[in-house]
Amino acid sequence: MTDRNSLRDLEERHDEARTAVRRRIETADERLMHYRSQMNAMRETFHGVAVQRGVADDPGFRLAFEQVSHDYDEHIREGVRVLGELQDEYDALTREQQNEREGLS
Repeated sequence: MTDRNSLRDLEERHDEARTAVRRRIETADERLMHYRSQMNAMRETFHGVAVQRGVADDPGFRLAFEQVSHDYDEHIREGVRVLGELQDEYDALTREQQNEREGLS
């Protein structure tokens, strides 16, 4: 009976740990998608205003716009990298938990 309770308690702790990591992944993904959406909207608005004002081809505007676009791309790449790390963390946790369960069997 104790072994069954111990296994049940272990599985509950494992489930909670996996759920916490999955939540972190989902939250990070949602934030990244929100950032992407907001930045795309902002870039489109800035470019639209620049076209209306006739400065879209101005070298200064183009340089600044390209820098903002470059920074945006870097931030997205970093966000994707962090998501990958979180997924790796989840995979490692799952393997560790499997090994722990096998150790009780």
